Amino acid sequence: MPTSAFSVLCTAATQIEAEMILSMLRAEGLHPMELGTNAYGPAGGGSQFYSIRVPTTELATAQELMKTGE
Repeated sequence: MPTSAFSVLCTAATQIEAEMILSMLRAEGLHPMELGTNAYGPAGGGSQFYSIRVPTTELATAQELMKTGE
């Protein structure tokens, strides 16, 4: 069964920020991965961040959208 490779587009500091980015990507017809969290910081402690992942084939388009959305 073929699987699609995903690449990290960016990280968001809050879940709200991450959901806004995902919504923008979906509205543009892209297919970001569902939201997940990653522990960041010493020994897995510290803050949380949210990785925004898109199919590698959509990465360049998603990067351009992020530039225009700033």
